Amino acid sequence: MAAYPPNPLNPTVFEIPEPPEEFGQDGGKFYRCYDALAEEIDEDMTNGLKEQLDGLLIFAGLFAGVNSAFLALTLPLLSADPADDTNALLRQSNAILLQLASGRNDSLPTALPLPSQSFRPPNGVFTVNVLFSLSLTFALISSFLAVLGRQWLVYYRKRSGGGPDRQRWEQLKRFLGAERWRLELILDDVLPFLLQTGLIIFCVSLLLYLNFLNPSLFMVVGVPMYLGLAIFLASAACTVWDRFCPFHSPLSHFMSSVTRYLVRLAKDSGSSTGDLIKAARNDPWARMRQGILQLRPTSFISTFRYPYQALKTGRHEESPESLQMVAIKRSISTSEDPATLLHAAANIVAIRNVDQLEQLWSDGVFRERFLELWRSSSSGASQFEGGSQDLVISAWRLYQSAITHIILLTSLPKSETDPLLHDYRYVDRDIGDGTWISNPDIATSSPIVVRLSLFSSTLAYFIYTPSQEEVQDFCDHLAAYTDALQSADWKLLSVVSWLIPRLPMVSHSLSRGLDSLRGAYAGSVETVMKNLEKTFRTLTKRQDSELFDRDRVLVNILRCLNLIMPDRGTNPHFHVEQKFALLQMNEKVIRSPGISSRAAEAGRELRSGIVTSLRTTYMNKAAARILTFNHLDLLKSFLDEFRGVERNEMNLQEDAELLRIFTPMRKALGKLSHQNGKPLR
Repeated sequence: MAAYPPNPLNPTVFEIPEPPEEFGQDGGKFYRCYDALAEEIDEDMTNGLKEQLDGLLIFAGLFAGVNSAFLALTLPLLSADPADDTNALLRQSNAILLQLASGRNDSLPTALPLPSQSFRPPNGVFTVNVLFSLSLTFALISSFLAVLGRQWLVYYRKRSGGGPDRQRWEQLKRFLGAERWRLELILDDVLPFLLQTGLIIFCVSLLLYLNFLNPSLFMVVGVPMYLGLAIFLASAACTVWDRFCPFHSPLSHFMSSVTRYLVRLAKDSGSSTGDLIKAARNDPWARMRQGILQLRPTSFISTFRYPYQALKTGRHEESPESLQMVAIKRSISTSEDPATLLHAAANIVAIRNVDQLEQLWSDGVFRERFLELWRSSSSGASQFEGGSQDLVISAWRLYQSAITHIILLTSLPKSETDPLLHDYRYVDRDIGDGTWISNPDIATSSPIVVRLSLFSSTLAYFIYTPSQEEVQDFCDHLAAYTDALQSADWKLLSVVSWLIPRLPMVSHSLSRGLDSLRGAYAGSVETVMKNLEKTFRTLTKRQDSELFDRDRVLVNILRCLNLIMPDRGTNPHFHVEQKFALLQMNEKVIRSPGISSRAAEAGRELRSGIVTSLRTTYMNKAAARILTFNHLDLLKSFLDEFRGVERNEMNLQEDAELLRIFTPMRKALGKLSHQNGKPLR
């Protein structure tokens, strides 16, 4: 379903959206696409149901008139005809008058019983009238419910006050309510079923009435009626065999549901058809009762179990986060508009709640549709107006990013993860070198796209062993991707620090490190600190220099840490212990032999940034009288760490620099303690 019908005379310039940091924070683009899609879906549903209800009302009115006409003929047959009594009385009067006129003196005839006193309805007439009345009742009920259905649809489409956000979520809640209470099923299947049932009952009663009048007439009219009933049943059976058969009806839907239930029941029980029939014969109602209990809504049970509480509190409404998941699901499952699909994929990347993401992925319709979009996006230039290869690659990269986000953030079992990783390799071959962002575009690309592209490329090596050329290409792109660390993206730093120590393992497959990679994607400070220690150790070894430009990578990591150190809002907060640990790692890097002057300068800048942050932390804690001896011990142990270092000319210079930058902090702490007149705790 296309939210925006394409105009071939005025094609829209299409742009691939960037994943937002938070869900929906893309300038309202996804919500605009979703609003158009939801409006179209709701409009199609309500218009279709209104047309069906209008036709049902017209037919029900005509049918009720025909039924009433037959009832006018058959109802009098249930009671005696008053004319028979009148005729009997007239005959008696004529007999008396005849005797008087002839002068006969014999006794007058006694009064005979009236016909109404001995009247009994003919056989079958009562049944005919019951069936005609029941048929009329079904027609009237379906008409009444059709009128109610029109009112339900008016309420469903009624706009409330407030801004667009409130209207969007309120309309989505109404959609969920209509889905939860099966509004479309009731109006689309139940009402026509009532009317069709009334029509079948009417046909049966008509045949019985004709048989009462004349058996030959019954045979003449019965043959086409039986033929019509056989055609109706056969058309319903065709839809069970072929679900795309156009002969759909309420009966066919019911037969399909029963068939699916029996198949699922046989599959779950692991029994053969004969065993299932035998079990049904032994206890034909047991499984039906169990199925009804399983299908019964929990809220319905709770209403009867705790009626007062249920009426007092009502049903809990959906949270905004769950409504966002429903919006994503509707967009992916029903839309055919590329803009809507891509904006939905971009916002999937912004989902941080693991439970909600797992719930979204557990939906079979959504999962199959999204996998289809991802697999077909590598060769889907035709889906864009004037789509170029670069546009196709960018769209594929966005879908790939969403899949990567789902794999790494959720705990999918190995049985689901392995097929996805196999598809990574298959789709990568279609895209070719487009899996990587080109070096000139890295600086202008979103940090989210850069890191997810790196995660995606890493996942491709979890399922097969690359060649030496592929390993070298991977390392070259990794070095280029570290330039994006200047954006101070914490998760990009996390994946880079995870990858650097494992580069020698790439040529031997990374199949056992998926859980570790998921930890890196989560990006906890503890995990990143452990990986950074291994990364610095790897980057200061000479033997690894031939794989990639280690100086470039080291400088970018140090500069990124310097940008992150002021505890900016988008990055995790470093504790004092972690700052000292990072400072200690940085000192080892600075004092490592063989590093370039550029890397050493970046390390000194990081040292200055860490010390500035520590000074601010210590001064604030001291002013608030919450500075403890533990904090002072951390400072002392850090300085003692470098007293035993083997001295050379470079170390002496670095020691002097350390004393220079720490001395002001030590003096300020002592002065503040003296002013307060109390020793520090």
